[in-house]
Amino acid sequence: MILEKLSSQGNDFLISQIGCSSHPDQLSSLSIALCERHNGVGADGVIWFHKEPDDTRVFCYLFNADGTEAGFSGNGFACVCYFLGITTKLCDFVLVCRGQEFKIRYENHSVRIQCQNFTLKHWSQNVTLVDLGNPHAVVFDNQDEQIVESIFGDLSLFPDGINVNLASVHGSLILLKVHERGVGWTNSCSSGCLATAIVAHQILGIKTPVSVKQTGGTSVVSYCEATNSYYLELKPRWIATVTYHTSEPRALEI
Repeated sequence: MILEKLSSQGNDFLISQIGCSSHPDQLSSLSIALCERHNGVGADGVIWFHKEPDDTRVFCYLFNADGTEAGFSGNGFACVCYFLGITTKLCDFVLVCRGQEFKIRYENHSVRIQCQNFTLKHWSQNVTLVDLGNPHAVVFDNQDEQIVESIFGDLSLFPDGINVNLASVHGSLILLKVHERGVGWTNSCSSGCLATAIVAHQILGIKTPVSVKQTGGTSVVSYCEATNSYYLELKPRWIATVTYHTSEPRALEI
């Protein structure tokens, strides 16, 4: 099995093209094995994709390292777009993941993702819940990591788990750390970056473009009134092409 390994802001993904008849249930356990960093290839997640014949839409199945399926990953989507832009010259298309559509564009080694569809819900004084296709709790002015387990780890409140974003605003800069569902504390979570920037803009009145800094790097989120959309800009990196053996390889003949 041939896979491509790419990274965006320290968030690494394996991507592979599959047939349109493949079913997500068949891919979860394989994704777990692939993501294992000692006995597998090692990654934060795996994205399986197939294209429509006219190349207007690309369908993706995104799995976290624990085998759970996610609906959005800016870093992951950027890796797919970057790979297709370089290898097939497919630079402008609609990416579909779990029924949601995202316009995405590759240009000059950068990827720009458009986000129009999301929901906001006030949860408490400093906490806003955001759903971009995967759920986020955006917490401002509280950097206590223990709340991840004490509050957001409560399965009676969040039975499917939730990504937790701890953020602080410093002018046009947001400092962010994210506990990612199915991953843990992560170097970079682009959906968390986008969710946090949306809350900062809509709830706190912060003007865009805004820079969001995480351990893995800084990304920029902007808002366009004409399209009523948010745009996330990322610069992925292609690391390697990998051959994964699903069974013991045959001995080489010399």
